[in-house]
Amino acid sequence: MQWKRAGQALVATALAGVLGLSPAGPAGAPGAGAAGWLPTGLEGAPVGQLAFDRSAPGVMYAGIQATAGGRSGLRKTLDGGRTWFFLERGLPWGLEPTALAVSPDEGRVVLVAGVDGLFRSNAGGTTWTQIRQPLPPVTALLFDSTDERVAIAGTELRGNFRSTDHGLTWRPASLGLPRDRYGATPGAVQLVQHPTEPRVIYMGANGFAGVYRSDDRGESWHVAGEGLPSTIILALAVHPTTPNTVLALTDKGLVRSNDRGASWQALGAVPVPDPAAMQFEPGSKETLYVASARGALHRSTNGGRTWVELPSLPRPVRLLSAWAAPATPVLAAAAGEGLWQLALPPTLPASPEPAANNRRYFPETGHNVSPIFYPFYVARGGFERFGWPRTEELQEDGRTVQYFQRARLEHRPDLRNTPYEVQISLLGEWLVGSERFPRIEPFESGPDQRYFEETGHSVNYAFLRYFNTRGGLDSLGFPLSEELQEDGRPVQYFQRARLEYRLEAAGTRDEVHVGLIGDEVLRRRGWLD
Repeated sequence: MQWKRAGQALVATALAGVLGLSPAGPAGAPGAGAAGWLPTGLEGAPVGQLAFDRSAPGVMYAGIQATAGGRSGLRKTLDGGRTWFFLERGLPWGLEPTALAVSPDEGRVVLVAGVDGLFRSNAGGTTWTQIRQPLPPVTALLFDSTDERVAIAGTELRGNFRSTDHGLTWRPASLGLPRDRYGATPGAVQLVQHPTEPRVIYMGANGFAGVYRSDDRGESWHVAGEGLPSTIILALAVHPTTPNTVLALTDKGLVRSNDRGASWQALGAVPVPDPAAMQFEPGSKETLYVASARGALHRSTNGGRTWVELPSLPRPVRLLSAWAAPATPVLAAAAGEGLWQLALPPTLPASPEPAANNRRYFPETGHNVSPIFYPFYVARGGFERFGWPRTEELQEDGRTVQYFQRARLEHRPDLRNTPYEVQISLLGEWLVGSERFPRIEPFESGPDQRYFEETGHSVNYAFLRYFNTRGGLDSLGFPLSEELQEDGRPVQYFQRARLEYRLEAAGTRDEVHVGLIGDEVLRRRGWLD
């Protein structure tokens, strides 16, 4: 498996813990020895908080340990982390942020908490004023994603507070939360809002019941942690597409609830030592990341049932966050020193699914041939025709597709239960582009040469023998060129493939083979080295 170096765009970012790159993974694992994480700013700055302006790609805030000179520990970037500047006007010197939140209304209002209190900016962080209302030390902040006026502040042992005026004033919002004999009330150290049902908000607490849920945008709360293996909650993540599902990462393991916290089921041992953070990938139903405080990073594409290792993060990791981006989702991790980035294309290795008659996992590339495509894959030539899978099935242009080394397969539900329900995409046409090869003069076809009026090109000799015996038009499509020379080798382009001639295998069954045009398309898209 090859890894695409980040550099063309900020497709994934990570705040990580030591300068330099950690090993990519164990020898032989997909991506082992590959590029790994790349630094992107804030070198030497221990980062504990990270918040994004969801309305403006590339705009983010970082809370870091205050400098020796006493400057504020809050910084902002407008270009995805390439350059950062201090935010200081109205903030106390030496501020070390303990919580950050950015409003959804184009990021105009920003809240930052520290030991000196809670501060608010209504100018995108340019200037700040302190909230004069006394509040206990704030450990978590959240703006309602659908109502920028509403914000929630969690305090670890003094309950929660809620604002309905963009964070100007606050009132207690701890209805339903318990109080122990010492007068402590659990407050949020983590807050997550459901992406499609914004009335539902989960909070993670230190101790007590561990997890609580609000069904009224943070006005009141009730226990959602019955049956947890531990009430030490390291991270919470709401399933991006299934309304009732939430995951909790505890010090005793990873658990999943399919009924909004009424009951929990273990997902097995956490795949990393000293787990620290967890995050779903935006736009993906079951893709989940878990990071270790020591830097190990694992990915599951089946909701946590099985895992694959990704290149390790520089350590120590403190939190993960993610957001959608035009090309690929962005994964971010706050850690000990600096900002780092790692590309997350669809060619990343996927979790192995259990063996079955209608699917197969290929460890060579870390991908499964899905049940939609596997019968076609086997019937139409298997590895010889298609090579190994390079991605899982994914959505492109409203269609389910899967990339292979030598092709892309696409599913046509409009042709269900016909021989054309699965088709080989026209990647040859994509590679040739709009400037087509000129047509040749027509001639009468024979046993060794055949002219195709449809495209004005011919197929001859060894290429024609392959065409006639390996699927013809259904597999290769019409020819788009005559025989050409590329890199000292005869090749010919077809609508669905590129045939290549091997002189060293002349006269054998292997003298012609299908070129790796699936890989070539993925490279041009920036998804493979």
